[in-house]
Amino acid sequence: MPTRLPAHRSADLIWLLRVDLGGTPHYLSTEQISLSRDDGTVIAYDGGLTEPQYSESLSRFSYTRDALTQPIEAVFSGLDMAEHRRRGFFLSTAQCELSIVFRVNGVIQENYEGRHLIIKGWMSEPLFGHPDRPPGYVVFSINSNPHDLVGTFIDSTMRINSQSMTNFISAGNPLSSESEDKVYPLVFGTPGVYSDENQTLSNARGTPGYAISRTNVSQHANEVLIAGHHVAASTVRIHATGANPISGLTVTNGFDYYRNPIAYVDVTSQPNAFRAAEEFWITFNDGAGVRNPFATSGVVNGAGDLMLWACTEADFEVDHGAWYAVRDYLNAFKFSGYINDPAVTIWQWMTEIAKFIPTLTIRNGPHGIYPIIQDLRSNVSSATAITAGPDFYRTGPLSLEGDQGEIINTVSIDFAFNGKNNVPQNYTVIGEPDPDEPQRFSTTHSMLSINRYGIRETAIEAPFIYDKSTAQLVAEAIVQTQGQIPETVEYQTSIYYSFLNLGDQVALTDEDIYLTDQICTVAGRSWDSNGWKIRLLIEDDPIRDPRYS
Repeated sequence: MPTRLPAHRSADLIWLLRVDLGGTPHYLSTEQISLSRDDGTVIAYDGGLTEPQYSESLSRFSYTRDALTQPIEAVFSGLDMAEHRRRGFFLSTAQCELSIVFRVNGVIQENYEGRHLIIKGWMSEPLFGHPDRPPGYVVFSINSNPHDLVGTFIDSTMRINSQSMTNFISAGNPLSSESEDKVYPLVFGTPGVYSDENQTLSNARGTPGYAISRTNVSQHANEVLIAGHHVAASTVRIHATGANPISGLTVTNGFDYYRNPIAYVDVTSQPNAFRAAEEFWITFNDGAGVRNPFATSGVVNGAGDLMLWACTEADFEVDHGAWYAVRDYLNAFKFSGYINDPAVTIWQWMTEIAKFIPTLTIRNGPHGIYPIIQDLRSNVSSATAITAGPDFYRTGPLSLEGDQGEIINTVSIDFAFNGKNNVPQNYTVIGEPDPDEPQRFSTTHSMLSINRYGIRETAIEAPFIYDKSTAQLVAEAIVQTQGQIPETVEYQTSIYYSFLNLGDQVALTDEDIYLTDQICTVAGRSWDSNGWKIRLLIEDDPIRDPRYS
């Protein structure tokens, strides 16, 4: 996440720019300064940087990875940018970094290693060679995301064929023809296990399984591949078309010819009717798919652990510390399922999971992607208390963020999908209660919103949710965040409030607009020469927030 800037009561903020041109670093700043390094050397910044107009904001809370871009205007002393380009240097490959240091009573508070990183990336769309400006004058943007995210979970070799399955096939036990070229499934959580409407634990067909080899004459399956990785499950339940499902089948974690880890089940001792099936489906009812590298538990189904696991596979920069910080919160949301599409990127999968966590936003920062959580449990004691005054004053009116057309107070979620026919096995509804429908219930937030706006309904299909409590948690969060129309308001602040980051919770007191300890979320901030402008999102929670009296 972005560096949390320090809180100084009286300070100047100095912007620093480093640009590597042709392998040579250039240091510019809004004021000419020098910074010492840990090794005793000194970095001299020669000025030439126009104070940036920096801003960042959230558009309500939604999964996103917006490209971080920052316009820059600078003069590189002693450098002719047009000549530099004609010498064969491509400016678009220049790496850039924008950072901040603070000066208090004439003393710089940070050394070079302690500077506060704001954005780093590549020079984008440079304009140089201006006829009425110095030769070193250039206007450009720092772009932190110049490339598409194309990294996937599934390697090109992770397919069933005569080469990859050499270890399992022979003249008498050839490759299973209906499984040829099938992609190894990547399994997470415990797909197929769910609670029905009577709270009875039930089993659905969760993930596909593929026969690896079959007997040459009878065409009976010998092994069933269940995952393209080692799994935590000790046994699984297998559903075979035309035969009774069998539970307690022992899982073997092994390797294919390419040394890709796989998990499979030897079914040679099972009934012939079972082995003759051409289609197999797996229920992970005795342990999970992907192993949990972050805890002693073998189950990776909490969103916090799943996101951390995906981040270890990612081809893009990740702020791992920021993800660890919210891991426990996210782990309340449980997800299970599988991936067998080799084209699905890691980023696509992460955003698919994130869209079922209404309080999560994924943003890009100077240290990589990081999460922002709108913690609905926030209260005055956990928020930063701020009272409006000379160093934190309103610059505009309160405004509504959205309209009644965006209200949602009744949410229906279909979940626990049967993998074979893609039919949900259960559902839950938050809205108005119905004593004859146990899957339907209400919350204070839903009833207050329905009483105010009438029923505003949405329906969601959640193929990665098998856990009923997660389905209810998702529905409750949607109603709580979207059942009311929030307000926004902007404040001009002093340097002291540099420490506020996007997503921070503030307990705001402003007597002029009749707010006392009102919980708000920092939804935007921008810098100008007078300090920071902070945009606050006020979500009026009728349970949490007392009425004015």
